[in-house]
Amino acid sequence: VEGYLDVISMSQVGVELGVASLGTSLTEEQTQLLKRYTNHAILAYDADRAGESATIKAIELFENIGLRVSIAPLPPGDDPDSLAQAGGASAIEECLAGAVEVVEFLIARSQRRWDLNSPGGKQDFASEVLPAIGRIADPIRRDAYVVKVANLLHVSEQRLAWRLQGAEAPQGRRVAKR
Repeated sequence: VEGYLDVISMSQVGVELGVASLGTSLTEEQTQLLKRYTNHAILAYDADRAGESATIKAIELFENIGLRVSIAPLPPGDDPDSLAQAGGASAIEECLAGAVEVVEFLIARSQRRWDLNSPGGKQDFASEVLPAIGRIADPIRRDAYVVKVANLLHVSEQRLAWRLQGAEAPQGRRVAKR
């Protein structure tokens, strides 16, 4: 979570495993320290622009050290403090149970940010989402996300796979100059 009050409110309703990273102040050293205690971090930052920015930064920091990351989506305008005060432990536990993988979070975020009916929007969407898909080690999960993104963008899976590999798709048959 982002702030001290988030951790305190969660603790007061009985959800005691929480750490306040102070949003974008999270450091690599702090992520290394957390890795000593867990192999999976669930981020529950505020549902605002600052919380989204902090989430993006934290994802990168945690993934760089090999920690599995999920994102718990909060209702718009809420933070863990307000959620705990309004709904108690069950609201926090429901939020944490709804945590999604990084790729799912990035897909949802990018769908809100870009016009997927325009070629430029599709390109920007792919630029945000494909690097996260490329970091997935399991080929079945990776391919499943390629299919999902190809369907969202109405482009071929093969085109996305080539882009994911860092190569450009062939544009047709080319004849070499002699």
